[in-house]
Amino acid sequence: MKPVGGGQPVVQNQAVGSTAVAEPQKETEQVSNNPEPSKNNGAVANQMKGEMGFNGQAQAAAVAERFHSTQMNPNQPVDLSNKELRNDMLRNAPQINPIAGENGPHACGCAAMANALILSSDTPEKAKANAQAVRKSVDEIAAQDKTNHSKVPLKLTGAEDAALKRMETGKMSANDSMHLQQIMYKLGQRAPIGGISNPSGDGLSTSQIASTMAMLKGKGAFEGNSVTMHCQRSDTGFDHWTTTVDGTHVNSQAGSQNRSVVMGGPPAEANKNNQGWQGEIWLNPNSDKKEIFVQFRGAEDKPHEAVLESGKYETADKMWDFEQDLKTKNRPVK
Repeated sequence: MKPVGGGQPVVQNQAVGSTAVAEPQKETEQVSNNPEPSKNNGAVANQMKGEMGFNGQAQAAAVAERFHSTQMNPNQPVDLSNKELRNDMLRNAPQINPIAGENGPHACGCAAMANALILSSDTPEKAKANAQAVRKSVDEIAAQDKTNHSKVPLKLTGAEDAALKRMETGKMSANDSMHLQQIMYKLGQRAPIGGISNPSGDGLSTSQIASTMAMLKGKGAFEGNSVTMHCQRSDTGFDHWTTTVDGTHVNSQAGSQNRSVVMGGPPAEANKNNQGWQGEIWLNPNSDKKEIFVQFRGAEDKPHEAVLESGKYETADKMWDFEQDLKTKNRPVK
């Protein structure tokens, strides 16, 4: 299998690769209402043609929905418990934006995680719990870095810290959402990559996304919400992550237009019977064990699944245990 673009499948029984650490991003407080890709991104345009360009009816629906969305001031906080305002805010927070910079083309995994956190912040209490789960994860890894005298310690920018503080109050702006994407990128890159590096050296693997979601779930995030992360491969070979929470689907970069799309449910391309399906991660909201289901293409290109208890991987140092269990406890899906 050829892992490319913003994500990659887990490969069974391969050695764990080294994990790159993201360089600190330049703080950006102001962005335009219609942010454009950085000119330094090189092949951004060509890559985004491949990253989850919906086809047929799904493409038509996504395009129509996107252009009927409401543009808003990117610095205007909205009440996350208001579904309409929350969705409009997410439409104005694509993965390619000035805050992401060169991370943008590979940011689908971290954007999907950020969108899952925002969609599941449908009450002030849940927004606070989600923000605190992220904060605790950052603080844990930062403390480990200090103990280990890390040369590149995990540290939030002032704007990222402010975004989390606003999330705790149940309000966020499109800019805050973009900063949350970068926080999730930093967290995800601290998890084991799962055996292979992306050819570009960027983006997050299935293992990194799943272990980060398990850690957040174990710390009290996503409480009571059905959260699914979808990974599809396009005809051009790029993998792309999106998310669905309680029936609302968000794609942080649909086609070549630099916009995020919010839809009522996942598109047909997310169905595991689709040839481009690469995997999905589901957080079971009805399990006392806080189960996380991880499916991916395994041996003989067949779907494999591992069902793990996220509570066992609550602390950051358990990310490595999660990666090992994911590789050794998965089974073919019958």
